[in-house]
Amino acid sequence: MDRDALAALSRSGASMEMMCEKLQRRRRGVQRQLRDMGLPLPPARKAATRAGTVWTEEDEEQLRKLYRLRRPVEEMARKLQRSVRAVYIRMKRLGLYGDEAGYPDGPGR
Repeated sequence: MDRDALAALSRSGASMEMMCEKLQRRRRGVQRQLRDMGLPLPPARKAATRAGTVWTEEDEEQLRKLYRLRRPVEEMARKLQRSVRAVYIRMKRLGLYGDEAGYPDGPGR
């Protein structure tokens, strides 16, 4: 594992998911390396605070706007306080999700 890259990600405040993705390593390996290097583990991911609540017209309009701006789905989820999966599902329901670059995995992630 690239220790310098891991240290840089840790200093930048990257999430565990981002570290795993960037380093192409599993969570357990990244955690072990962080501990071995004496670096703090990133805080646990916050639960989507609006999970289980009904999508409003304002939520859907904000989702459309973020989609038009080609924002990453993870960012959309953060801004909407929803899970990534919920955002993918709503995109599909609104006819926004397709085979576009940037959204290759779809709701089944």
